[in-house]
Amino acid sequence: MGNIKKPIMHNGIKLVLQGIFECQSGMKPQTIIDTSVDLCGPNSLTNQQVMYPFEFAPLNQYESYNGKFLKLKYVLSVRIMSKSHINPQEKEFALIIPHTPSLIQPINQELGIEKIIQLDLKLSKNSYALNDVVMGSLFIRLLHVKICRVEMNVIRVESIGRPLMEKSRTNFKNIQLVDGQLVKGDIVPLRFFLKNLQLTPTLTNIADIFSVNYYLSFDFIDEEGMKYNCATEINLYRGEKDQKDVRMIPPVNIVDLEHLASVSHLYIGESDHPTEEQENVGGSDNPTEEQVNSQPNEVPKQESDEDKLPSFGDDFKEEVDEETKQDDTPKKSTSNNVEDFIF
Repeated sequence: MGNIKKPIMHNGIKLVLQGIFECQSGMKPQTIIDTSVDLCGPNSLTNQQVMYPFEFAPLNQYESYNGKFLKLKYVLSVRIMSKSHINPQEKEFALIIPHTPSLIQPINQELGIEKIIQLDLKLSKNSYALNDVVMGSLFIRLLHVKICRVEMNVIRVESIGRPLMEKSRTNFKNIQLVDGQLVKGDIVPLRFFLKNLQLTPTLTNIADIFSVNYYLSFDFIDEEGMKYNCATEINLYRGEKDQKDVRMIPPVNIVDLEHLASVSHLYIGESDHPTEEQENVGGSDNPTEEQVNSQPNEVPKQESDEDKLPSFGDDFKEEVDEETKQDDTPKKSTSNNVEDFIF
C-alpha cells in the first residue's frame, strides 16, 4: 500500500493461503487449498510499520508444479476488512516438499513388441531422486527384425480429469544406445544422469484432478526406418540435498622440526667426524676477533698427485712386490716345438 494520508478504520486483517490449479484447456482455475488466519482485530491502519506473526494449521500439501499444460501455484494474500474497498495484496510463492519413498527396490521387467522383439530390462532401482543416475541394462532375448539403431527417451506425461486423460507429452532427452546391427543375446548397458534435465517429482492423482508421470521409452529402428517402441514407468522424487564439504584442506606438516638430528650425526667414518675443536671453530659462521688472531697465517699447501692417492699398509706393499716378481720370471711353454704356435 502507498502512503496513508489519514488512519483507515478496519474490522480486522486476514492472511489467506490458496492453492490454485490452472490448465490450458479453457477450464476455469480451481482452488484446491483455501485457508486463512486472523492477523489482528478491528483497529486503525496508519503509516506505522507493524509485524504480525502467523501460523497455518497442518493441511494437505502438494508441491508446486509448472508444466507445459498444467500448473499448480500457491498465493498468499492480505485482506483488510473495511467498509471502503481496499485491494488485497498478493504474493505468489513456490512450495517444495522433499520426500523419500519408503520402499526402493530394483526393477527386473520383461518388455516386448508382440513376437518381434522380447527383452529383459534391469534397473538398479524403481525410484530415483532428481539428481540421481539411472543405471541398468537391456538383454535381447528374441529378435526377428534387423535392428540397426536403438534410442531411449525420457518422457513426461501430464494427465487430467476423471478418469485421467493424457493431455501433454514432453520429450526431455534422446539418448542413442546402439548404432549398428543388434542381434539376439546382446546386452545394452544403460547409464545417464538426471540432474541436467528440468524434471519434477512424480505427482499422482493430485486432489483427484491431475497427475504427472515419467517413462523410459525405447525405440528400436530397423533398416527401413520403422520404429518398434516399448516403455516402462519410473518414479521421481525430490530428496534431501546432500551437504558436502567441498573446501580444500591444506596439507599438514607432519615433520617435527624441533627433534631433527644435527648434521654431525650423519657422518659415517671416524675420520670424517668433526672433532670438538673443529665444531667450536667452524660452528658459527661469524668467528670472533680472538679466533681470527690466534690462527697463524699459513700458505695452503698444494697436494701433489701422489699425495692424493690413498695410503696402504706395508703388508699390502710387500704382497704387490712379490706378485710383480712372479710376473717378471719367464714362463715355460708346454710345447717343445715352435711350430705348434703357428696356425
